[in-house]
Formats: sequence, structure tokens, C-alpha cells
Amino acid sequence: MPASRHEREVLARLIEPGDEAAGYLIDSLGAVESLALIEQASPRDLMRELAGAESIDQGLSRFGNLETMLAECLQRWRPRLSLAKQLSGMRSSNGYKYSLITVEDDAWPTQLDDLGWAAPPALWLRGNNRAFEELHGWVAIVGTRAATPYGASVTQELVRGLEDAEVGVVSGGAYGIDTLAHAAALEFGVATAAVMAGGIDRPYPLGNRDLLDRVAAAGVILSEVPPGTAPTKWRFLQRNRLIAALSACTIVVEAGWRSGSINTANHAEQLGRPIGAIPGSVLEASSAGSNRLIASGQAQLVTDAAEVLALAGISVGGAEAATSGQQVLFESGGGPLETRALDALTTRAVGLLTVASSAGLTSAEAAIALANLQLAGAAVESNGRWRKVESSL
Repeated sequence: MPASRHEREVLARLIEPGDEAAGYLIDSLGAVESLALIEQASPRDLMRELAGAESIDQGLSRFGNLETMLAECLQRWRPRLSLAKQLSGMRSSNGYKYSLITVEDDAWPTQLDDLGWAAPPALWLRGNNRAFEELHGWVAIVGTRAATPYGASVTQELVRGLEDAEVGVVSGGAYGIDTLAHAAALEFGVATAAVMAGGIDRPYPLGNRDLLDRVAAAGVILSEVPPGTAPTKWRFLQRNRLIAALSACTIVVEAGWRSGSINTANHAEQLGRPIGAIPGSVLEASSAGSNRLIASGQAQLVTDAAEVLALAGISVGGAEAATSGQQVLFESGGGPLETRALDALTTRAVGLLTVASSAGLTSAEAAIALANLQLAGAAVESNGRWRKVESSL
């Protein structure tokens, strides 16, 4: 199906973050046809097109009453259509210049594809458009806005330990742990990316404007919502799914019971990405959430950068660290989960959810199997995507 960056930009201006209905249409009909139908088709027309694309069953399974859902979507999207088309192509606002990338561009971070229909149609960026192509991988470092001196010290040491690993740090630009993670990355020359809940021409929080400008100069700032968009609670919660998806693992340094970083960890779990947490004092409210993640088994206890890299499955010095002896060990007797996961892999890198679906495994089972395959040298991971090594074919 034909697709174009222009149509994807218009669609990204129409929808709210995480709109799976829009993703369903784009996946079924393509961006060009989807936009044309949104402009003038009735819900019944859309149903006919989806039937022709043999996508009706998928839609019914996910959304139930599909025609009613489509009618409601058109009511949400069409009022934004004229302005979206008018603003499409603009690349500066509020004194900032920015660019746009879509799945059609080489610079697109393919790990976002693991979000399925909830993946954004486009991203607006300030800074290095190709940041996600240039490194072994990225880790998310998130936590409370009310960071303690302990949290500040731990964050700095974690980032310092990534200095020679060709690994970047993703966070959300907020006060507290986010700010500390970005600042430490800038200090130690570690690549960093800030994911915004509003438009990239509206630095938020405003008190971090200088920091975010420095992040854009040395790394990248990105958002799935168009410039000029205000951050809202919903957009913050949905922004967290991008932080989790972009990263090979999510590390929660400090978090209270209701911290937004717990939401990021939940998104990581849904994506099958590993989660790590720093243990904190039982007397500090700022560590209650991170301690609970560890106690529940949702997160693995980590204490330094080496453990973060191990959790992310990133080997310093490249993916060739696995020995031929480990490869032979696996071939002499892998378990059923590993065998099914290996059968689902090819030399083309795919996301964890794709492996799980192909192998008939849960995301948790697939994550365990892939980790074991990696240890055995039978599979390698980069930016959250997995492939079979040629020697194991």
C-alpha cells in the first residue's frame, strides 16, 4: 500500500497519543488511503474498505462494535482536519527549528514498532535525527520529581558507568531523576534523548528550558504530538510508553507509590522489556514505589551500570562476546522455550512481541528464552530487536 510522510504527518496532527483505532486503519489501509477516507467517507464506507483489506475480524476482536467505534473516531478527528493540513510541512515555531520522521525514514527508531497499533504515525525532533541509529542501544532512567541526595548520587553513577558503552539515556525531561539523568549524560558525554508530552517547541517544565536546549544540541528531543501542543495528564501517561519502547530496559531509580515512573515501568512490562530498580531506604517515601517493584518481582534489583547493561542485554564491545563454547552448549540441549524462540528468529531483526507471537509464547516466556539464547550465543539483540546469529542457522 502506498504511504507518504505528508499523510502520516497530517494523521499525527489529528489523533491523540496511543490512538489504536488510527493505527488499525493505517496498518490495514495505508496512510494515504486512511487520510482520504477520514476526509470524506462514512463509517459504512470505512467498513467496506476494511472488509476488502480483510481486516474486519481484527477490528471486531479489538474494538467490538467496529462501525460505532469508527463513527466516534471520525467525530474526534474531522474537526482537526483543516488545521492539520494547513500546518503540515511547517518546520519552525516559537524560535525553534525541528524536523519530522516517519516509519519510511531510515532514522525511524524501529523499536517503536513493538507498540503495534499504538505506535505514533510520526515524530517531531530537535537535534540529532539519527541518534537511534548510532548506538548499541538505549536505557531509560526515570524516577520521582522529588529526588533525594541518594537518588541524585545513584543516577550520576549509573550514567557515568555508561560512558564507554556506546549506550544512550532516555528520559522525560521532568524535574528530579529525569533532570539528573539528562544532566549527567551531558556531563559525561553520554548520548541522551528527552521525550516530551507536549510539542517540542514548548519546553516543559519551563524551568528546564536551558537543560532541554542543551539536550537538543548534544542529543535529541522528540515528541509524537505536533508543535504547539500543550502537555496534559493523558499525554504524559502516553509519553511514558515511548520512553519504555525506545529503551532496551527501564531503570527506576526512586519512585513514590503514585510516581509516573511506575507507569513507565508498567509500559515496559507490557512490551516485554526488562525493568530494573534501585533499592532505597524503607524510611523514604521516594523509594516506596521502586522497592515495591523489586519486592513484587516486576523489577530486578540493580546497583550499578554493569548490572543495567546486563539487564538490557547490551555487551560492551559488541555482540560478539558470546563464545563458541556457549554456542555448542546450547546446541547440545536447549529447553523447549529456547527451541521455539530460536525457530521464530531469522537474520532479520524483530521485536520481542513478534518473536512471542511467532513462537506461540507469552512475552515473559519469550523474554526468558531470548535471554538464554543470547547467553548461548545463538541470538543477538540491538535496540530491543532480536535476530538469529548466522552460526546457529
